[in-house]
Amino acid sequence: MLRPALVFVVLVGLAQPVLAQSPGVFSPTERPSPGFQVFQPDGEVVTSKAYSGNVLVLTFWASWCSPCLRELPHLQALHEAYADDDRVAVLAINIGEGEPEADATRFWTSTAYTMPYAYDRTSFIYATFGATAIPATYIIDGSGTIRYEAYGIANGDAYEAEVRGYVDALLGD
Repeated sequence: MLRPALVFVVLVGLAQPVLAQSPGVFSPTERPSPGFQVFQPDGEVVTSKAYSGNVLVLTFWASWCSPCLRELPHLQALHEAYADDDRVAVLAINIGEGEPEADATRFWTSTAYTMPYAYDRTSFIYATFGATAIPATYIIDGSGTIRYEAYGIANGDAYEAEVRGYVDALLGD
């Protein structure tokens, strides 16, 4: 028979990865961003090389994900805030898991979003990033290093300000 103290230790140990990062809280990291190739709605291929030298705010999303739907307007605001700065890009990648491209396109075109979006048709890129939940958002510096990552979204306005602060710091502004 297991003692209650041992059961508690095991359960706390199992919960540790979940407790390690609160939703929407960015954690600093310093690991190379995986190269990627995704598809825009018109079929054009977009690669990570297109963002070389730029700060990239990249998120993985799905239209059935309610936290994703709460995050997207804030990413759109970031896209608009940096629209005149060619050193910054925002890219929303649909993970493709359980969502046909036609459904994602129908959702996207029903919005007023102007930020670029693309499809990870097999969720391979999502997995390569090591993402464990959506939305999964990464801030990647100009040399291709992931500097910050977050899963989920907390307070939207604070989230947006936090991302701007990280982007501006990476730009040296």
